Amino acid sequence: SSGGGAGRRARMPLDVLATQADIDVSRWRIYKWGALFLAGLIALVAAYHLGLVGGYASNVISDPYDDAQPLVNTPIEPTYRPTNRPTNGQPTPLPTFGNGSWVSEPNPFVSKFNTTEWMDFVENQWESRAKNAIAINENYGSYCPKEPAIAMCPELDGEGNIQNNKQLLEQPRVNCNNTGSEEDRCGSHGPWLNKTIWPLIRGPFCAMQDAERKKQFPLPAELAPYSELGYDRADPTKSKDAAPFDGGSFWDDGLLPFDPTKMKEHFLKFEAMLEHYYEGLARSLLEKQLAPTPEDPLFAPMLKAHADQIARVLLRAKEKRRVLIERKEKFAGEGDSTMVIGVLGDSVTSGTDNCYYDAWPETLRRQLAPLFAAMGVKLEVRNAAKNGGWNLASQLLCANDMLGASDRPNDEGLDFLFVTNPFVKAQAVDAEHVIRRALLGKSHTVVSITVQDKMSQQAMLTRYAAAGLTVATPWQEAPQQLGIPENGYKYWFPNQQKAFWGMPGNGFCHLTTRAGSSAVVNRNWHWGPMMHQTYADAYALLFSRATRQAIDELSSGRTPPEPPKPGDVDQVLMIDNKIDHPPTWKDLILLDMGSKEVVSGGISGVRCAIGSANEPGSTLLPHWLHPAEGSPFEDTMNARNGVSFIPSDHDAEGGKFYKVQSPISPPNNAVDVGDWVSDPKEFSPEAPRTAEQCMHVDGSTMVNMPSPDGVSWLVWKIPEGAVSIGRVMMCHPRGRSTKVLADDAFEGNVRFHYAVPDGKGGWKVIEDVHKQNPISFVGQECTPVIVEMNDADLKAASKGGLWVAVEWKQEAIFDFDYLVAM
Repeated sequence: SSGGGAGRRARMPLDVLATQADIDVSRWRIYKWGALFLAGLIALVAAYHLGLVGGYASNVISDPYDDAQPLVNTPIEPTYRPTNRPTNGQPTPLPTFGNGSWVSEPNPFVSKFNTTEWMDFVENQWESRAKNAIAINENYGSYCPKEPAIAMCPELDGEGNIQNNKQLLEQPRVNCNNTGSEEDRCGSHGPWLNKTIWPLIRGPFCAMQDAERKKQFPLPAELAPYSELGYDRADPTKSKDAAPFDGGSFWDDGLLPFDPTKMKEHFLKFEAMLEHYYEGLARSLLEKQLAPTPEDPLFAPMLKAHADQIARVLLRAKEKRRVLIERKEKFAGEGDSTMVIGVLGDSVTSGTDNCYYDAWPETLRRQLAPLFAAMGVKLEVRNAAKNGGWNLASQLLCANDMLGASDRPNDEGLDFLFVTNPFVKAQAVDAEHVIRRALLGKSHTVVSITVQDKMSQQAMLTRYAAAGLTVATPWQEAPQQLGIPENGYKYWFPNQQKAFWGMPGNGFCHLTTRAGSSAVVNRNWHWGPMMHQTYADAYALLFSRATRQAIDELSSGRTPPEPPKPGDVDQVLMIDNKIDHPPTWKDLILLDMGSKEVVSGGISGVRCAIGSANEPGSTLLPHWLHPAEGSPFEDTMNARNGVSFIPSDHDAEGGKFYKVQSPISPPNNAVDVGDWVSDPKEFSPEAPRTAEQCMHVDGSTMVNMPSPDGVSWLVWKIPEGAVSIGRVMMCHPRGRSTKVLADDAFEGNVRFHYAVPDGKGGWKVIEDVHKQNPISFVGQECTPVIVEMNDADLKAASKGGLWVAVEWKQEAIFDFDYLVAM
């Protein structure tokens, strides 16, 4: 934030801050911080604690439904030790268990600046920042200083509320002693404190520290390219992706299509840049964001699994270059091979309340793309996270199609799948189902996931870390050097019971992100640019380490082992006894996890239509829906005087049957000051961005549910090859009460049918299939339409496709989003 002119000078009310009296605080005016939605402290605290809710390590995991058997964690022992087959050179060493901490090799580029003088300097800065934070905490009440020397409040009405929200865009104008009560000064319904503390006290203090840091110990020139990454500091609207780094010779007789020494230097310099940026605390801060940490014996085998997966990507790149050479075609540079990271999650991961430019998946892509491009690999991050209203359980089921994995060549699928959902949780069984399919199925996909409800983090890691699993733990304490840890202290502000929405500053006195964006840590319950950057840095550090290890392996002539198979790893969640009640759909996927055949199908063993999908450039999920006329059910429908739920013109251009949200949506506002990018020059604390930089990827296809009179037939056709185990489900929007009821299903208000090829050019119709295998329908996110098919029908459906029909009366119609075939 820059600003000139002779602004009003403010004298700091604290002795410890007296030296700051001459700072031009007009540079720290509160400009456009409408991000502090005045929701009140109750909503603030509730939202914050919601973000802290995670799993627990209890050995008994209760099923979420009353009619289900309790689940238990089986005794946990590492079961996967890769079988390593000699390829070129020596066989890859087996990962070890119980081998203590993992220690990275010394980084020569860190050693250059990690001098005694530098450490003394940063330690003095840490101490000074801690004193500053302590003084702020001790001298200010809930919303005002005890002995205010300057105005710290907006004008309040008789009920203690801010009279005009536009005051949030202005300097505070009222002395605390002249408003509110002693215990409730400045009002308790407007999180005002951080809007005044930062621009008037902490901000100027950090400006001094930042200037001193840049003057005495600037980022070494050889590390600057790994921080700049194409950012245009003069005009951030002109920022673009960095050009690929120089990877050296793109061909030799070994296993690598680049210079391994040069590429390792690039990654070591990138890690050194992070270490300098976080003042020697990069590892202690970033490593806490992902488990297992290097102190955990599980870290080394987890890192080896990541290195193996990256090695497979590099070998694909080499093979594609070899083909080009054989064809005597010119190598085109970046992108001859692609590594795909698929991302699922809630509104945090979708980038809500930020320009998408600052969302952590996009930040991660910009950081790693020029490094991988130097090795002939295009990095693609496909983000299908949704901004509220969507069940995460059904998204986990539909990861394959939401992220466009089936479109990849040679059945490559996704290389990595990251799931970050601090607020909208799935259950432990949903998590392990996708973990097993991804890690142990075909098109091996390495998974990282946040803790889901009733999920034991340690149990999952002990079982799956050696296959590549990490558990994201973004709600962690900051390094103690930054202040006084108190009640889960995370940032520079010691007391989290005070308003923290809109609070800039991550404890290091960084005035912006490295991309020049706002230093806000939390917009509201959603992360701000600074938190997104930190989280992206944690993944980037893991990838850098794993890639260096992959380069070492391949340059030594060792290729990665075969990925683990379903029989290599036992599941964590088990059902105690045989199910003696109508199973829920989660009981069914729990049983699926124990089937080698089912798990081996991978995430591509579950196919989906309708619902949400926002992989950039995708055409959204397929529809599958079809008018009943022309289907195998047409004659039966006519005989029962039914009507088609799907109109004949349902997919006509401009039709109103589908509610289609574009894959690319406008930026959502973090501050209530109009359009984000209307006038970049007046963007104030935010870096100016173009509309294109701010656009979010947030598409979906929904049905505008009609209510036809009488009995209607909802029909869809599942394409050939999509049915693998013979189950079909309909999943429902989050929070909807209009789900299928057991009484409707078994009293004839709702009936489920299917049709498979009869081998004679026609179709065989099977009615009331839900009655063949009783199922619990009550209170479920997903409703099984077909639970099980006989072998003949399954074979016919897999080879020739499957028609499905829901025959329902008007009063029994229920909402749905995803159509699921397994």
